[in-house]
Amino acid sequence: MLVKALVGGEVEPGGTRAEQDLGRFAVRLSVEPFAISGDDFEVLRSRNLPEEGILEAVQLAAFARFLRTLSRGLRLPGAPPPDGAPADGDPSRAAVPGPSGFATGGPWLRTADADPAGLPGASILLDAFGFVPKLYRAQSATPAAFAAEAHAVEALLLSPDGLSRVRRELVVVAVSAALGNTSCFTLHSEALAALGLSEDLCDRIATDCRDAGLDGADVALLEFARALVLEPESATDERLAAAGFPAEAVLEAIAVVAFAVFLHTLQMGLGTPPDFPPKRVFALNPRAAEARLNEDAGGDASRRRPISDPDAPLVARCRSGDVDAFEELVRRHEGRVYRTLLSITGNTADAEDGAQRAFLNAYQRLSRFEGASTFGTWLTRIAINEGLERLRARKPMESLDEPGHDDGRFAPRQIRSWSDDPEQAYVKTELKAIVEKEILKLPASYRVVILLRDVEELSTQEAAAALGVGIPTLKTRLLRGRLMLREALTPYFAASKGRAHLV
Repeated sequence: MLVKALVGGEVEPGGTRAEQDLGRFAVRLSVEPFAISGDDFEVLRSRNLPEEGILEAVQLAAFARFLRTLSRGLRLPGAPPPDGAPADGDPSRAAVPGPSGFATGGPWLRTADADPAGLPGASILLDAFGFVPKLYRAQSATPAAFAAEAHAVEALLLSPDGLSRVRRELVVVAVSAALGNTSCFTLHSEALAALGLSEDLCDRIATDCRDAGLDGADVALLEFARALVLEPESATDERLAAAGFPAEAVLEAIAVVAFAVFLHTLQMGLGTPPDFPPKRVFALNPRAAEARLNEDAGGDASRRRPISDPDAPLVARCRSGDVDAFEELVRRHEGRVYRTLLSITGNTADAEDGAQRAFLNAYQRLSRFEGASTFGTWLTRIAINEGLERLRARKPMESLDEPGHDDGRFAPRQIRSWSDDPEQAYVKTELKAIVEKEILKLPASYRVVILLRDVEELSTQEAAAALGVGIPTLKTRLLRGRLMLREALTPYFAASKGRAHLV
């Protein structure tokens, strides 16, 4: 089922709940690696999935990404696409249940620090890097995959034929930089340093390979590699041919680029930290690169628009140690954070305590905020996580991911036309209290969506990002929540002389 899901881009009905969740996780990792966090692993563990099974799902997702990149590289302009070439699928339909989208720091597998000594292939990695990198150590629980990846390193990075080892490592560095992967960039930069290249070369390649002091052939190679992952339609082999690369070398370059994307996806899925203190940490918007890499995925076009964040100047000041800047961020967002927590917990004391905790967590984790969303959306995600933690301490737990017994079967029964504009009625103190009371009676999955969209007036994209769900899911919950709320409020409204009043 998992392989079929990765090929088709979505998980079809059938199988156990755990299999469904694992399939959604793998599909989302294969099309949107930066969305994965340690929370996803906790959800999968809650389904009693073994660590080895989760690891294999990560490996299969990375392999699907490898094949997709390889296919794109071989389908150069003028060549017809291969029959049955799969699309990436719609990432919005691939959300795994549970809170996600917020990086909590890795590695996320409990077997990540296993000793690979004695495993087949370990000697290859020792020859390549002088040690076994964390990315490979984290996969020791699956010896066959560990060995296969080691042999891929041997064939694609160490082979004496065709492209030199230096050029292959340069390609991996360029691709890692294009995708904003600090861990892979750091490892292969160190490999190049061990091969005798200057320490600042990789940093200059990450900025602009044309200004890195490389010869024309190397520049052409790295520009081709970068284009293949970000703008596949422009990745032609004409410049490589003009620079003297034979057809076999072009094929090798495509394979190395695909392997670099494979490593990137693995690292995103496993959360392995850099093996060395990184000299360069990518603070770019990784989702922009991912959206270009998956531009044929069929997702919402708004996912690819640059993010404009009015809080960005304050965030920058806060990172430099300006406490007053963070106080201003608190003033801007404390109302939304409190109302979000209140809508989840239904308890003013929990909402007040949770808001303080949410802001403290945001301050402590501000260095991890990379601008993949606005600061407000990121902060709302933290508040939602805090609210969920408080719900988990209760029995029974109310979930944001399981809408409850009404999901899919709610049908309004008492809806009729209101004689007054609900927005006008809402401002009346008495009616406002009634509306708030009825909102709190809704299932958590619906009341939070209504709060974010109708009260806080977040956009559909911002609300979906804050909740960690796809846009279609958010729209469905919003519609049902509005219908539930409208039915609940209908008895309070009656026509009388053209004005709305309490019955």
